[in-house]
Amino acid sequence: MSAPTIAPDATAGAVHAEAAGAGRVLLLSTAAFTLLFAVWLMFGVLGIPIRKEFALTPVQFGWLTAAAILSGALLRLPLGILTDRVGGRSAMTVLLLITAVPCALVGFAHSYAQLLVLAVCFGIGGNSFSLGIAWNSAWFPRERQGLALGTFGAGNVGASLTKLIGPLLIALVPAAGFVGGAVPGGWRFVPLLYAALLVAMAAVVWV
Repeated sequence: MSAPTIAPDATAGAVHAEAAGAGRVLLLSTAAFTLLFAVWLMFGVLGIPIRKEFALTPVQFGWLTAAAILSGALLRLPLGILTDRVGGRSAMTVLLLITAVPCALVGFAHSYAQLLVLAVCFGIGGNSFSLGIAWNSAWFPRERQGLALGTFGAGNVGASLTKLIGPLLIALVPAAGFVGGAVPGGWRFVPLLYAALLVAMAAVVWV
């Protein structure tokens, strides 16, 4: 019995579908990485009003920024391995949602200790780099991985995103907030906005 033949049109369709899927993965992972990177480094921009409000010493503020950076570096290897096991979509969705919770709580923090704990928790978003690398590597052939991973790596412009919109939001959003103060204003509005964007991004990635 001869082997079944595969129609050229079917082969071309499968290749096209795979390429389209890879393109979606690259677009979504880069957008998610950009947002998570912005959250990871947001204390670098919010530092001035935070230092003033909490009367932090240079050492205390140094620990605050270092806590998020350290948390975003320690789990890169295990999260990369986990992504290979559970898949990039699931891993990225969970990371976005997990990061959103402490990010939102920053807007309601009222002590240095709370800020320090939350910095460690939302700092996990910095691990999105290794997660996205693993996800894209699984979708792109070796000869296209350089372009794909380079494009994904450009998501670190998220740091510039925070520097661009952070001060603008602090200046534009009234300090009294909204809904009778239920939604804080000033610098506290920035992490709340980021948290909402993280949840929305998680929904887009999953769907």
